[in-house]
Amino acid sequence: MAIYPHICRIAHEIIDEAFSENVITPGVTTTDDVVWWMREKIRELKLVTWFHPSVSVQRGDHASFEHLRSFSQRPEKDVIQPGDLLHCDFGITYLRLNTDTQQHAYVLRPGETTIPAYLQNAFERGNRLQDIFTNNFKEGRTGNEVLKMS
Repeated sequence: MAIYPHICRIAHEIIDEAFSENVITPGVTTTDDVVWWMREKIRELKLVTWFHPSVSVQRGDHASFEHLRSFSQRPEKDVIQPGDLLHCDFGITYLRLNTDTQQHAYVLRPGETTIPAYLQNAFERGNRLQDIFTNNFKEGRTGNEVLKMS
């Protein structure tokens, strides 16, 4: 278990690069391109995936109601656009240990230097909810008990 934080750090470093300008060109790169870049990076590091990575887009397109569709119902080869919220589910295996990392990233629109305030607020509220749940984790409690307490 002493090596597990290192494995998690490797997973986060791969995601950081996958969600960077080095890999993504908005309007050109697809979510599938990013997935395969991640798989190639894992192989380059002589690691293996725990499961096939996924990358999906949540887009606030009110005309098509795209923002109401769940991540699981999105097309595999969605072209990443400015203003998209990206989500990945990514896991690597090393020494019989598995990571399972989910992360979000926002693709800046032209002229933006930070994520919009509404999205920052949503992340802060989501993190607060996560803290409420994890503060109620105790050995012997069921998930339903933690949910009710939270």
